[in-house]
Amino acid sequence: YGEMRGILTAFAEGKYDFVCVLGGPGIGKSEMIRRIMQETLGPNGWGLIKGKHTPLDLYGRLHRYRSVPIVLDDLDDLLRKPDNVMILKCLCDTVQVKRLEWGSRHAAFQADLPNSFESISRVCLISNDWNSLDPNIRALHDRGLVLHFQPTAVEVHRELAQAGWFEDEEVFEFVGSHLHLITEPSFRFYIMAAKHKGAGM
Repeated sequence: YGEMRGILTAFAEGKYDFVCVLGGPGIGKSEMIRRIMQETLGPNGWGLIKGKHTPLDLYGRLHRYRSVPIVLDDLDDLLRKPDNVMILKCLCDTVQVKRLEWGSRHAAFQADLPNSFESISRVCLISNDWNSLDPNIRALHDRGLVLHFQPTAVEVHRELAQAGWFEDEEVFEFVGSHLHLITEPSFRFYIMAAKHKGAGM
């Protein structure tokens, strides 16, 4: 976790232009990058795009964040649309100033959205599974730093102890005594165990 924080802090500080973080669910990837970006750049110094987006909506958000670093989280649905992938390939180009274009007469472009714009955004992609990414996105790996974040059950347990937000000591000790059985660690194990306990199970 310490090494991951160091690399993500370096991204926030502008030392990397493109970082791709890959790792299983529930190990704190999203929360870690959000906290680091917030602490380093403040609430308005970076942009977050996550969840479901049409290509036009993605283009509009990238235009809005064109002068700040962007974190793209929960990419599974977004990267199933070829037009989104094409837009991101332009955004992750190796040049410092990227040009994005959208040839359309859609009403959005007759308002305040231009058909083309320049972006200086640095990009951090967060995904659970490298193999689930579109091949065109996987092909971007040589343009930046790809991190396979796979902490062990012991490392996740230690991180939770240091974070201080999980307060059920009984559940914490119970999971801790069974770490050798956990092959895919997750903070969600602790949360679910606490809910089971609260339900009397």
